[in-house]
Amino acid sequence: MRQTRSSRYRKLRQRRRLYKVMSLLAITTLGASQITPSTYALFNDVQSIDGSISAAFVFPKTIQGMVDSIRQASEQNAALYKTAGELLDKCKMAGSLKKHRVLPSKSRR
Repeated sequence: MRQTRSSRYRKLRQRRRLYKVMSLLAITTLGASQITPSTYALFNDVQSIDGSISAAFVFPKTIQGMVDSIRQASEQNAALYKTAGELLDKCKMAGSLKKHRVLPSKSRR
């Protein structure tokens, strides 16, 4: 059935009201975006840092003690390296003798 004239006008008024509210909301949003300034210029605070670099104070005897301990450790390592080389040579010699060992053969008569 067809709607009555009053119900059609009521529906039309409701649509017009909805359009008005939507357009007001759009205009308000646009206006608010124009009013709010950009914040790029607000972050211009500069902080300066005053600092210095300095070396720690160390007594010369401490440094000399470290150098001496390193020298002793180096000498010990050299001696151990030489001993290890000698033992390796002995092992190689013993291994080569076992491989090429000539067994006494029975003499033929």
